[in-house]
Amino acid sequence: MLKTALSASLAGAALTTALTAGLVTTPAHAAPIASGDDPTACQRVWDRLQEAMQDDIAAAVSLPPRAQRRALVAVRTAALHGVYGEQVQQAAERLRARRAEVYRSFPAALKADVRAARSLGPREQRRAMTAIRTAARRGVYGDRVQALAEKRQAFYAGCDGVAQTAASATGDPLAG
Repeated sequence: MLKTALSASLAGAALTTALTAGLVTTPAHAAPIASGDDPTACQRVWDRLQEAMQDDIAAAVSLPPRAQRRALVAVRTAALHGVYGEQVQQAAERLRARRAEVYRSFPAALKADVRAARSLGPREQRRAMTAIRTAARRGVYGDRVQALAEKRQAFYAGCDGVAQTAASATGDPLAG
């Protein structure tokens, strides 16, 4: 279940929807490799994105925070409506369903904190999500959530450039 939870919760926003598309393209906005010559898991996923999706994500992350969030949601919505092709649409739909399943499995305290955070304005929401991530990594929501948060942090630590910015802007309580 943890492996499923990890892959499912990667769908925090447009980047993570795109990350699971599995389309190999020549990246227009290659995310620089974090260290060494071997690409990280995040880098390998970013490199599989369609060029159009990379362009849209790159354009979104260059915007101010509020507009950035709206633009990333628009990319995710476009993926769900087939704008980036049928394969991306199917992957986005599967990911959305898995994300919902994983969210339902979270402890009540985590769900309540996420709901409360999402009701806040953009700045306050970002601070609240950061506090939730910190609490998750410290085990406040239990061992399973702690393990998931640590794995997600390691994945996102391997993201640089546009991918890192998009990942941190998703509003995902366990991302970044």
